[in-house]
Amino acid sequence: RTDLPLTMTRLSAHFVATSFQAASLVTPCNEGFQCASRVARFGRGHFGEISPEKMPELRKKLKDPNTMDYEWGCPAREGDHLIWQDYMKESGEGEGFCREDRDCLCIARGSPEMHGVLQTGVEKQVGKFSVETARGSRTEIKKINLTVVPHYDMRLMPDMINPRNPHADIGVVDSSPRDLWLQKYKLEARKMQASLDELRDDIVAARNKVLSVRWLCGPKPVNATEEHPAFGPEEVDLLLSKIRRFQIFSRDCEDMQTTVPKLATTTDEQEFSHFSPWEENPALDTPHKLPEHVGDRLKAKESVKGRTLNCYDPPGAGEHPQQCRELNCYRDFLDEKLRSDIMWLKSKLKQCSPEHDIPNGLSHGSSLEAPFSLGREMPEAEHGEEHELHEMMLPSEAAFLAVAISEYRPHVHSRLARKEATGYDFL
Repeated sequence: RTDLPLTMTRLSAHFVATSFQAASLVTPCNEGFQCASRVARFGRGHFGEISPEKMPELRKKLKDPNTMDYEWGCPAREGDHLIWQDYMKESGEGEGFCREDRDCLCIARGSPEMHGVLQTGVEKQVGKFSVETARGSRTEIKKINLTVVPHYDMRLMPDMINPRNPHADIGVVDSSPRDLWLQKYKLEARKMQASLDELRDDIVAARNKVLSVRWLCGPKPVNATEEHPAFGPEEVDLLLSKIRRFQIFSRDCEDMQTTVPKLATTTDEQEFSHFSPWEENPALDTPHKLPEHVGDRLKAKESVKGRTLNCYDPPGAGEHPQQCRELNCYRDFLDEKLRSDIMWLKSKLKQCSPEHDIPNGLSHGSSLEAPFSLGREMPEAEHGEEHELHEMMLPSEAAFLAVAISEYRPHVHSRLARKEATGYDFL
């Protein structure tokens, strides 16, 4: 599926030649609007490639052939293929195109005058929506009463993702209709839970290590008994990347956790396997074993039973459950201590690897091994005040403070002179 960027606003419609017919009209939706098409014309399940010859069959499957519902997604070609797209529509005489004016509409993605209706896992948004209408070369916005069938977001992780690898692709957040979302959920939930569990284990192990040492990173403290710091610069950056990924996945997991009970009508639709979809890679158990954060893993498979997932079990599942009832996103009240520990660990690691937001012309070498002193850059006789303000300072802070003092000093001297002459303090 191809979603065009929202920045393609105010583009005019244009005619294109296609392999389906002589010509068709492609119209993009403006920023803030998304395309929806009529269910009675195109059927349900607007996702992926469109087969125009199957349109009559899709219409026959509708319980109400005269439904006035719309569903997100409109037909538009990409290359030689006609696919469902979110931000453009293609009009023409062919079976797979928008033919009538109301077949495809660019609709505002939200409305203050709508409400949701949910029945047996099928959700509809009913209300008055802002709709783009063409008037010659101009586009007008009208309020129209509509019923729209929404799609649902889910992060689709690559099948070979290694969540410990800071350079690994974490996938895209994709939008799907209800039935397809539930199909994808079976495997994607296992990927999500397995990734969260592994990152959580690494974070907890790092926290315990920090608590057990005196020399965390940087120069050796006076009271340290260790010969080496607990973490080198690369290890610090790796841990910070794991924390960021854990937080990203935890938010995505919560979205999945909220969506599935709304769409699932049976226990089977909501549950997923209690095991990771990744098996251990035998190549890693060699004398020259690579670090866990290097490279990809074996491809995720539905049939694989990897490590046991730390999910929520179904009621009465026993000691060895085979199914998970719900994702564990590590975001409920039982995980308050974990979240607190993560923020504490992050603050400690930030001391080892401070971020620098300074121009490239200034030095970026502000490591713990080389604290900065303002006095090295300015003659003491002329700039004695700067020495007293702060002995340990980044170059960017030093430069800013030096300019501020030089500009403010005349004002201070002038203010003192006027106070002596008048007895009043002028600000």
